[in-house]
Amino acid sequence: MNLFENYENNIKEIDGILNEYGIKNLEEAKNLCDSKIEFPYETLRKLAPISYDRACWAYITGAAIAIKNNKNKAKEAIKDINIGLNAFREKKIETENIVSLLLNDNIKCVALKLKNTMITVPNNFIETIINLNQVRKMPLKIILSGVSKERAMILSTYNGFIHCKTNFNCVTCDLEILGEKNYGRKNIKCYGSNSLLEEMAIMEYENVDITMNVDDLTIGSTIAVAIAIENTLKN
Repeated sequence: MNLFENYENNIKEIDGILNEYGIKNLEEAKNLCDSKIEFPYETLRKLAPISYDRACWAYITGAAIAIKNNKNKAKEAIKDINIGLNAFREKKIETENIVSLLLNDNIKCVALKLKNTMITVPNNFIETIINLNQVRKMPLKIILSGVSKERAMILSTYNGFIHCKTNFNCVTCDLEILGEKNYGRKNIKCYGSNSLLEEMAIMEYENVDITMNVDDLTIGSTIAVAIAIENTLKN
């Protein structure tokens, strides 16, 4: 029985990578995860409801490698999780870099970039970013940006964010905060802007260290698995 798409074409290479870490095959990798950690299947499915079985097996592979290498901290596990992901990819990428930054306590504020076509936001992704604070020493501040002023108000109202109203002088590049209104219990500010210059001024005002797209499911899923590893192996 094929476990995921293109199984026959990829399984030899995947098993070969697992063998390098003393793991016989995917079945053994899954058993290792099941015996050691609370693997966040449901979290991954919520982050990416249309995700394929292939994605879940990729994270199982990475998590199993991390466990085999005794990586019980999220910061340590990320590299091994990325090895698992790349075992399933034709084009290798370094997801670990941005996730490592988000786990770095020197990074104090992240701006999640919204899309102007959004009516609702992927709250499961935002909750995953918030959960980073479970494995950070210093809380990570989150702001939302990248949309018009009108859209920022709509998104804040519907999703329970703090709507931040601003005025920007295009000549002097001065940013004025006109007021804030909290539409819920989430301690997350949502900004709208009329220009790239205004958005840059907002980033500077909030001391943003890093920006990322709010719908980057690979990053969100990597964070979820890394947190699961630390939370269940730390003792």
